[in-house]
Order: sequence, then structure tokens, then C-alpha cells
Amino acid sequence: MLPLASACLLSGAAALAYQILWTRQLALLLGHTVGALSIVLATFMAGLALGSAVAARYLERVPAGLRPRTYAFLEVGIAGFALAFPWLLRAGLPPLAALYVSGAASPLVLESARLGLSAALLLVPTTLMGMTLPLLVALTGARVESAGRAAGALYAANTVGAVAGSLALAFFLLPRLGIGRSTLLAVALNLTAAAIVGLSKGALRRAPLNPRSLRGNESRFARSRSRAAGSGAPAAAPPRGLPRERLVLAVLALSGLGALADEVAWARALVLLVGPTAYAFAFILATVIGGIALGSAAAMAALPRWREPATALALAEAGAAAASLAAVGMIGGLPITVGELVRANADRMDRLMALEFAGVFVLLAPPCLLFGAAFPLAVQLLAKDAGGVGRAAARAFTWNTVGAVLGAVLAGFVVLPRFGIRATLVAAAAAHALAGATAVTRRTPHRWRWPAAIVVAFSLAAMGTPRWDRELLSGGVYKYAVYAAPGRLEEELRAGELVYYREGAEVTVSVKRVGGTLSLAVDGKVDATSGSDMLTQRLLAHVPLLLHPSPQEACVIGLGSGVTAGSALAHPLRRLEVVEISPEVVEAARLFGRFNRDALEDPRIALRVADGRNHLLLTDHRYDVIISEPSNPWMAGVSSLFTREFFFLARSRLAPGGLFCQWAHIYNMHPRDLRTVLAGFTDAFPAAALFLVNEGDVLLVGADSTLPGVEMGTLARRMAEPAVRNDLAEVEVRTPAGLATLYALGGPALARFVADAPRHTDDRPRLEFSAPRYLHADTARENRAQIVDAARGGEVPSGLAALATLAASPPPGAILERARMLEHAGSHGWAMDLYRQGLEQSRFDTEDYEGLVRAALKSGRASEAEEFLRAQAAGPAPVSARIALGLLDHNQDRPAEALEALASAAAADPHRVRALLLGAEVQEAAGNVDAAEALARRALEISPGDSEAGGFLASASLARGRADEALGRAEAVLARDPRAPRALEVTAIARAQKGDRGGARHAFEMLVEAEPDGWAHLNNFAVFEMEGGDARAAARLFHQAVSVNPANVMGYRGLSEAARTLGDSPLRERAEAALRRLGVSAQNP
Repeated sequence: MLPLASACLLSGAAALAYQILWTRQLALLLGHTVGALSIVLATFMAGLALGSAVAARYLERVPAGLRPRTYAFLEVGIAGFALAFPWLLRAGLPPLAALYVSGAASPLVLESARLGLSAALLLVPTTLMGMTLPLLVALTGARVESAGRAAGALYAANTVGAVAGSLALAFFLLPRLGIGRSTLLAVALNLTAAAIVGLSKGALRRAPLNPRSLRGNESRFARSRSRAAGSGAPAAAPPRGLPRERLVLAVLALSGLGALADEVAWARALVLLVGPTAYAFAFILATVIGGIALGSAAAMAALPRWREPATALALAEAGAAAASLAAVGMIGGLPITVGELVRANADRMDRLMALEFAGVFVLLAPPCLLFGAAFPLAVQLLAKDAGGVGRAAARAFTWNTVGAVLGAVLAGFVVLPRFGIRATLVAAAAAHALAGATAVTRRTPHRWRWPAAIVVAFSLAAMGTPRWDRELLSGGVYKYAVYAAPGRLEEELRAGELVYYREGAEVTVSVKRVGGTLSLAVDGKVDATSGSDMLTQRLLAHVPLLLHPSPQEACVIGLGSGVTAGSALAHPLRRLEVVEISPEVVEAARLFGRFNRDALEDPRIALRVADGRNHLLLTDHRYDVIISEPSNPWMAGVSSLFTREFFFLARSRLAPGGLFCQWAHIYNMHPRDLRTVLAGFTDAFPAAALFLVNEGDVLLVGADSTLPGVEMGTLARRMAEPAVRNDLAEVEVRTPAGLATLYALGGPALARFVADAPRHTDDRPRLEFSAPRYLHADTARENRAQIVDAARGGEVPSGLAALATLAASPPPGAILERARMLEHAGSHGWAMDLYRQGLEQSRFDTEDYEGLVRAALKSGRASEAEEFLRAQAAGPAPVSARIALGLLDHNQDRPAEALEALASAAAADPHRVRALLLGAEVQEAAGNVDAAEALARRALEISPGDSEAGGFLASASLARGRADEALGRAEAVLARDPRAPRALEVTAIARAQKGDRGGARHAFEMLVEAEPDGWAHLNNFAVFEMEGGDARAAARLFHQAVSVNPANVMGYRGLSEAARTLGDSPLRERAEAALRRLGVSAQNP
């Protein structure tokens, strides 16, 4: 038995390795879409089922003496096919590409072609794999009464090998050896298994020539059944009902269906907790297979003690249903627990991954153990009727695998996309409950009593299973828990309003609104926002399209929020092709219509819901510009958009003179990994340049031979086109010199920077396994410093010489423009440095000094800013610096000091309106209405029609209870400036006081849009809704207000009151817990 178990273990390791390796290679040809991957999985499993079916039909015809040689032949055949697989794969590209570019193929035809190609490539080797286990079981020569033990032992060995194969690939083989050499190792395992069996046939017991004759040989198992029926009496005839064999096969099919559906849905659920990394998927796969192995081994050991294997089978399946339901309930309660683990171990990634693996095992092992127990029990039941132990094992494996194929297809294509992850898991558990009911259908005279009891008990348990909290699951706990303040983890995961949530076939997509800012997340990882990400999203389009002399056709890979596509359409393109893999992302992008300028409605756009890399592989189209903005390379599947081969593929799809632009990040990425990305890019694009957007993002621009020459006058004219100018102005890019400050590194200097970096390739996807280890590492500053150091004294691409010269020695105006860009992008520390550098070189507008104050407050450098401003106030900028000091004091709740600084500025320059208006703001905040109004009137004398001054006058009228006067003044301001915040606020409150709720609500909505971070506006809007009796709307707005400002006491008190009105106890408790954290009472004083 030991040689057979050893061979089975090696065969299992090789088979699982091939499944992973071939799936990876086929995904590059067929795409990473759920359809393509499901086709590969279904074909692989179908081949296993076909092989088992062939074994069931023909195994007994193979003479016992030839069976070892037959097994060796199967393993050698698998190994030979594995060696030929890369060549066969390449042969499949031309016909698929021809069909794709024809334009006549519908999505159904394309999917059918992918299915046909997958079948052609996989059915032969997987059929051979499916025959191996039944043949090994037959080689044991086990008698009928020990059939289950023999089958269970080998099944356990096979699955243990699969576990070892999956973990070895994730942690060692793929990152260190790559696909090619890992394939050779798997081939060696096949050949070793063949040698073990082929050369050990003398040690193997010969299987009985006529297994049916064994029925007369009573064993301990058979005698125990006879004694149960009466001493010396034959066993009682089984009760009437469906034939036992069909029932057992139905149980196996349902069990396989439930197990594979569980595996699909577990993977989708757990990546929301531990992250969509290659390691997470390896943990889940290893746990499922390992649990099955342990369950099979346990059932094998217990079989001699089971007098009723059918009852044991029913208990195993019913127990699997119960354990699966328990896992569903536990998943919903895990986000906070996982978040605390992440917070405690973020700087010890190996420990964190070990804890995640342990957690996955504890959660999933119980149902998986019971999945595994079903196989040997079923084989034991089938052995008496199936014509031998080998045939019994073959039929069991066939039907179990057929069920698994159905489970994978139904879960991936039907149940999960339509009903969600939780419903899929409940449906999978129901399949196991139905299997348990089926197993006891004919075990009692009242044959429907126990099946009905199982079904009813399961239904009641399913209805009692807790619902999942979408806010917590979509919060990206694996990524963002580390940034939560102590005691505020749940609060921060719930921050904002969840306005879109969809569990699609590929990923879970969500959109949250915090104030007026939207954020789009994929599997919990934020991929786009309408706030700090706007600079990167817009420049992804503008940089390559402005560098190209006359782009006509472009392609964007990855729609995201649609902002990049919208910015690209600001240029006079003839056609823009956008390729997005997830239909849910397309739906979510429509929520960003105000920011992407309704790009999806533009007639020039052609949207393809497909895999971006696969599109470039199959299309014959050539583009002037290709823009790639995928997610992070640590996410499983995404790293294929950062490989050396992908960059060469993109180069091959460029028209003559075309440019390719790639987004990459420098945060949470080891410097070695960053150089790996850059090295692959420069291999494909010898003419390459790196643009540093902010503290976290870089843009890589490459050309086939040389980058186009940039003439600054031409660049200025193109930037001055109205649509382009307006789009760039939204992210503070206003001049060619400002744009030039983005340039960081290129040409030979960039090539030297990455010369010794390891390459990330399709064969050896290093990033997919190294990048997750730095998910919580703070590397942005180090990476930026290395890029800056590499650029010192280095040559630049000839075409970008003008840009590089400006970037090396930018004028003060360009430095301050860059500072404003960085502030807009949330890079406050770097913005503070540049504001200071620019202001030290020259005197500029008060707004730049105030920008320095804002950046200092956001980056925690207020004291440094104060010291600098006092020096400036005493020297080159007495007025502007004093105004900025007033702003700094005002934000630090020092009204007396603020008013003193502002009075000093006004005395030095009586015509400086900003000093008067900021003074009015300080006085209004202190409740000094008369003083605020007086300052506003002085400002209007200097600058008639000033919107902010007019708003202060309207606010003063409102404070005195003169709503009509306030409304008239506010509307006069809005007639000139429809987005003036103070006038909008007065309009909203005045209309509410006058009973015009529709007008008030419209004004509040405009106000929140004008000032997305205005938490006080949200408070007022919420109070308005609460007074109108809409507690639900009030709760939503108060929730947004406290998300913008976690120290917002009024917001938490309002949220508590709204929750009390709604009867929402959990929400009220969370609000009151936040108030306790802030050290205040839940009641208004």
C-alpha cells in the first residue's frame, strides 16, 4: 500500500501544479475574465470526470498484471503533454485572434471558441489524470468490505499531495523557479510516480479476477450486519425505494456541487477580509484540499466501526451543511477581528500571513473535513454493486467531479452574479443538506421522515443565519485597518455613505460618498476617488496626449472612475477605446459622471467589457496612445499587466510614433520591486521617461525608438485649448512650466537605475508574490528619494530636454504651481516643502501663503509654518505672511491672535480685501455679527460685488432674524456666482425658515457639492432633514458629517438622535461610543 500511496501523493501534487500552471498560461491567452477562467476550471474538472468514467467502464477489462504498466503509461502521457503544452498553447492564438478581429463574432461565439480551445488543450491530459486514482485503487486489490478504506487512503494521499503542490507553488516554485521550471518539476513527479508503480508491481497485491465473487466472503463488517438482523439469519432485504447505487451517486454529485460552489464563494468572501493576493487564494485552496484530505483519512480510519455507512454518509453531508452555514455566519462577524490582527501585526508580514492562514483553516476546515469524509463512505456503499473496488472508486469520482463542474459553473455564472456571495454560500450548504437527505431516503420504513427533518432543520438554520454588514466587508480592512486611530477601527471602516455595492462575477465593487467626495473600491481596495486621486487620473491622459504631436486614436486599459477617459476626450481624438474587465466597474463609473464629464455618453468612445491584456493580444488595431491604469500589482491577476511581456505586447500595438503610458505606485512597494517594474518597462521601451505625480504615483511614458520632441510654445498652445485648459485647471496644472515639474527621470539615467533589477515576467511573476509582503510598508519617501538621486547629473531623452531643463531648475512660479498640485493630491508634506521653497525665492500672492498654512496643518507642521511666516512677516512679505498667520491662528482656535495679525495686515495695506474677509470670518465664528458685517462692508467698498463679502452681509441679516433680507442678499450674490458657498448656506437656511423645503434642499445639495469637505454644512443639512421628519436622511447626512470630521460632536449627537428615532440600536450605540471617546455626553448641554 505504501508504494501506491506514495505514487498517489506525487500524482496529486503534479495534478494540482498543472491546474495552477495551465490556468495561468491559459488566462494570458483567453483572458482573466470569470468566463474564461470558469471555462478553464470546468474543462479541467470535466476531463477528470471523463477519465474516471472511462476507468469505470473499462478498468475491469484490463488484466491485473497489466495495471501497473497501464498506470505508468498514464503518468508518462500526462508528463509528455505537460512538456508539449506551451507549444500547443501558442498554436491556439492565430485562430482565436482571427475570430476576434473579424468583428463578426458575438460574445457567445467568442466564449464558445474559448471553450473549444480550452477543451482541445486540456481534455486529453485531464482525462488521463482522472483515470489514475481509480486505477491505483484497483491496484490495492482491496476486498469489498475494505473498499472504502482503500479508496479513502489513496484519496487522502492524493489530496495531501495537492495541498503540498499548491503551497509549494505559491511560496517557492512560482516566485523562485517560474512556470517553466515548475512544470519540469511536476513532470519529474509524474515520472517518479510511474516508476514507483511500474517497478514495484511485484510488491503489489494482485486484484481479484472476479470481484463479484467476494460477496459471499463474510467479513467482520458483513457479520456485524448479519448479527444485527438476527443470529444466523441472512441480512434483511433493503427497504423498497430508489436503487441504492443511484442514491449514492446523487449524493456524491450534490456533494461535489456544494463543495466547488463553496470554494468559489469562499474565495470571493475571504479576499474582502485578507486581501485579493496570491497568498490568500493559496491559503483558501490549501485549506479546502487539506480539509478534504483529513476528512477522507478520518473516515477511512473509522469505517470498520461504522455498521451503517449510509447513515454515516448522511451525517457527514448534513454536518457539512451545518458547518458551512456556521462559516457563513462567522464571516459576517470577522471584519473587526481581522482589522485588529492587521493593526497589531502590520510590521510583521510573515506573522500576519501565518495568522491569516490559521484563521482561514479554522473557519473552513470543519466543512471541508466533512466533504472529504463523503468519498470513502460512498465508495464503501458502491463497492458491492459496482463490480469491484476500482470501478466503485471510478464511478464515485466521476459523479463527484460532475457535480463539482456544475457547482463551479452555477456559482460563477448564475448564483453569485445575480444573488451575491452570501446567497451562493447558503445555496452550496443547501446542496449538502439535500445530499444528506438523499442519503437517508431509503434507510427507514418511513423513508421521508428523516429527509424532511434534515430539510426543515436546514431551512430554519439558514433563515437564522446573520446578514452580512456590507459597510464593514467593503471597507478594505486588510489594507486600511492599519491607518485607523486607536478605538476607531469600526468607525473608520463605516466612514461615508455606501451608495453602490455589487458582488459581481469577478470582483466586489463599491462606491462610498464622504461629504461630496466619491471613492470607488474593488474588493475593498480604493482604486479611484473624486478627491486626491484626480491629479493622477487626469494626468494619465494629458501627459501622453500632450507629448504626442497629433493623437487621433487612443486606448485606455481600465475604466475605473472614468476620469482618465473623460480627460482624454478633452483632446481632439477621433476614437477612444476603453477596455474594462468588470461590468460592475462600468456601472459604478456612471456615478462619477460629474467628474468624468459623462465620458461613457461621448460618441467617440468604444467600450469593451473584456480583459485589457487579452484585447491587445487579439486585436490587430494600432493606437497613437495606449494608457494602462490597472490596480496594484499585489492583487492576484493584476500583475500580468506589469510584466515585461505585457510591455512588449503594448509596444507592438502602437502606431508609428505612438506612446504608451503606464501608471505605477511607489507607496507600499519595496524599492527593489519598483525597479523591477521600471526594468520591464525600459526593456520594451528604450526611450522612456518617468513623471512623478505625487508622493505615491508615477507615470511611465515610453516610445519604440525616440520620444517626440517637445517645443514649449506648441505645448502652451495645446494646453490653452479650452477643454484641455479647463480640465487641467481643476487639478491646478496651468502652465507648461508647471507641467514640466512632473518630469523626474529618463533616458540613460533611467536605464542605469534599473540595470541590475530582477525582471517580472509571465514565466516568473515575482511581483505577485513579493509585492503583498510590503502591503503595509511606508516606502513612498524612500522610493522618491532614490528616483531623485538617480536623476542627478544624468542624461535626459533628447525630445524632453526642454521639460527636463525646467524640471531641474524651475522658476518660483512653477514651484508654487507644483505645490498647489500636490496639495490638491493630498501630498501635504511635499506641498509644504515646495510652498516654502517657492515663497523663499520670491514674493507671491497671499493664496500661496495660505496654501502653505493648509499644507502645514494637514501634515502636522504648524509650528514650522508659524516660524517661517513670522520671519516672512518681518521681512519680504509683511502683509501676505500676516494674513497667513491669521489663518493659522484661526484654525488653531486662537481668535485674539488671529484678529491681531489680520488687523496688522489691514493696517499695512488697507486695500487688501483678504485680510478684511478673513477677519470677518473670525468675528462671525466668535459671534460678533456687527464686527463681521462692518469688515464685510469695508471689503465691498474696495471690491464691489465680491461674493464672499456679500455672503457675510447675508449671513448677518440671517443672524438678526431677517430671513427675507438675508435671502435677497444671498440670491443677489448667487446671480453673479452660483457656487458661492456662504450665499448657498444662507439661502438654504433662510428658505428652510420660510417653509420652502424644496428650495432649501436644493441649496444644501449645491452647497455640499461646492464644498465637499464642509462637515458643518452636512450637520446643518441633517438638522434640516431631522426637523422635516426624515430621520433616515438625517442619519445618512450626520454619518457623512462625522466621516469628514471624526471630532464632530454635534454630528454624533445628531446621529444618536436620528438612530433613536429610527429604532436603530446598533447605530445609536456606535454614535454614543464615539461621543464617549470624545469625552462628551450624548445629550446636548
